Amino acid sequence: MEDLPNAIALNAIVFNGAAIVGPALGGALVIVIGYAGDFFLNGLSYVDVLIAILLMSFPKVASTNTSSLFRDIRMGLGYVLHEPLLAQLLANYGSLMFFAAIYTVLLALVGVAVLGTSPGQLGVLYTAIGIGTVVGSLGVASLGDFAHKGRLLIVSSLLMSFSVVIFSLLHLYWASFALLVVIGGSQTVSAALSITLLQLNAPRNMIGFVMSINTLIVMGIRPLGAFPFGALADVIGTSAALAAGVLVAAAISIYLFASNSRLRSA
Repeated sequence: MEDLPNAIALNAIVFNGAAIVGPALGGALVIVIGYAGDFFLNGLSYVDVLIAILLMSFPKVASTNTSSLFRDIRMGLGYVLHEPLLAQLLANYGSLMFFAAIYTVLLALVGVAVLGTSPGQLGVLYTAIGIGTVVGSLGVASLGDFAHKGRLLIVSSLLMSFSVVIFSLLHLYWASFALLVVIGGSQTVSAALSITLLQLNAPRNMIGFVMSINTLIVMGIRPLGAFPFGALADVIGTSAALAAGVLVAAAISIYLFASNSRLRSA
């Protein structure tokens, strides 16, 4: 288990590494082949993934589980809700994804309407997030199995939130690029530490369920924040909507860490 933080951090590099090249390449190609061509090439890139999956062979495992799916879900949710450390880890990461990660959704609007970027320049801004994810992942991996992961988690959570606030207020292109590097790095550190602490503190028979909830947060909760904050941006402006969301996320993080000593000392 001492290698778990390193493995999770390195997995984040593999998962997010393409974010360095992809957006910048897409921004450059849109000038040559247009938006339709960009989307076509993006779809084409999944062909090799599908081929690789089809070529995989998996061992057959006989299942001895006779309980129902809904009963398993109810039991798993009941366990998580009655385990304060796991519940608060998920609540902290969920609030970051819903309230703070909206910067990824509104970045195109900020780039075009506020910063006046071209497609290529907007691609560079997205690349900044990718650079941050790789730097943050390497930073966590270099620490190994260190003590006081909870303290670094709160620092990275608040750093992400307040960096997005500054990004929403400081309308300078290269300053925005630097801030997005910090935001991408701190978000990756928060994600890696949250996953590490969830796996270290969940019993082995519950790890799969706990991590499925974490995946639900990443894939489900983050997109849900797009509609309310997109609508809010229409009313109070993009910058104000971004700032409002991340200040809520920061307040939730501060409350969760102040109210749980186990989270601070994890």
